[in-house]
Amino acid sequence: MHGSSALTFFLFIVLVSARPASQRQRRSAAVIPFHHKQISSRQDSSSPKVFNKDAALSEVTYVVSKYANTPGNTKRHQVPQPRSNVGAQSNSKHFDVALQRRQSSGKEPLKDEFQDVDAFYWGPLTVGTPAQPSSCTFDTGSSDLVLPLTSCTKNCSGEHFDSAKSTTFKDTGDRFSVQYVDGSGATGTVVFDSVTIAGLNVPRQGFGAVSEEFGGFGHGPNAGLLGLGFSANSRSETTPLFENLVQQGTLASNIFSFYLARHGANGSELCLGCMDSHKFTGEINYVPLDPSVTGGVQKYWNVPSDGIIHSNRTNGTASTPALDSSSTLVSHNGTTGTNGTSGTSETAFAAALDSGTTLVYVAPEIATALYAQIPGSKPAPPTVAAGFFTFPCDTELGVTSIKFDGKPYAINPLDFNIGTILPGSPECVGAVVGLNVGNGLAVLGDVFLKGTYTIYDYDGKQVGFAALAPGLN
Repeated sequence: MHGSSALTFFLFIVLVSARPASQRQRRSAAVIPFHHKQISSRQDSSSPKVFNKDAALSEVTYVVSKYANTPGNTKRHQVPQPRSNVGAQSNSKHFDVALQRRQSSGKEPLKDEFQDVDAFYWGPLTVGTPAQPSSCTFDTGSSDLVLPLTSCTKNCSGEHFDSAKSTTFKDTGDRFSVQYVDGSGATGTVVFDSVTIAGLNVPRQGFGAVSEEFGGFGHGPNAGLLGLGFSANSRSETTPLFENLVQQGTLASNIFSFYLARHGANGSELCLGCMDSHKFTGEINYVPLDPSVTGGVQKYWNVPSDGIIHSNRTNGTASTPALDSSSTLVSHNGTTGTNGTSGTSETAFAAALDSGTTLVYVAPEIATALYAQIPGSKPAPPTVAAGFFTFPCDTELGVTSIKFDGKPYAINPLDFNIGTILPGSPECVGAVVGLNVGNGLAVLGDVFLKGTYTIYDYDGKQVGFAALAPGLN
């Protein structure tokens, strides 16, 4: 699994004052900076990063299993949460923590532990009564909370939850299991207990309590996984933690947002119930969710894209790339349109925003057409993996972007190159992979998400994209 750590958080309390005093309720938001893990490595600080084949292959398997044959929207383990009498709050003006810093109530120092290619991002939470510390990966591409029990003595990582010490623990006795095509997975039971993240509490949160992990399922310093997707995609058939916070009326706004820093830098944060305008600049481009790709039921944070744009030249700097006027829209059939032409049926694809995944996965024909624009690119040899591409490490990568509602959002060249094939090799591996993941989706992981500020709007059923503020990433 993926996560552990000391984590800085700021807790913001706001009062919903538009109603009579008797109906007022304190709503909250929490800013959660967190750690991240790598998918490449260095022998020392001065050497080039090297592609981590095992980590990459593990992720490919995970992504295929994650998006194939996802469950329906039945929930055998629905536990009603007490609903707020305040009701759903309009998010036409979302709660901005940048305007509320004076209301912060506490923080812890953040320690960074990983560099190079940032594989996943994680932070702490507490479970049970009295509260026990644990940690989790924050994953917009899944919907379950999964945590190991103290009875898990085989392969479980991070802090283990001791259910015998919690007075609010309830075990349903129903089996919970996750298994992937490479043989890795976890088994346990569906349970309920109090869960708190950065001061935001769900008193009866359902989750998969793991008693065994196998085949490399738990491979990080963190203990578990916290899915931020929709309940229709819950494998434990419980309501996700974020949806429970929404139903309780806990949040200042029914949104969350991400800023992901690069290569060990401080500042990565999940903003629950809020956005942080200090982290972005300009207008927010909201794109509606599209449940049609999953049978009309919303499972993922997926939106329609106009396609991939590539430019062989950049304006701006290596850390802040920008497209120039020669940019082209990569087509499924290998043809291109100039100047970021709007997507067509040949170029557009559905894109799932997935903070629990590192790389970018698109249809093989799209990947082939993209790399045809990069000098010296070719399919990676069998010693790497199918679907990956390589290019000369000294080639000019240009800028690869993905368009949403007519606006391009760039993958930083620093993230596009995920390392040399082998130590000392002149060939490097690209972060965009050709892979059919199921449901006709492309999957946009942290390589893409690091380049933009993203806002996930539950009430509005939309995702917002904004350019990062100057000096970030």
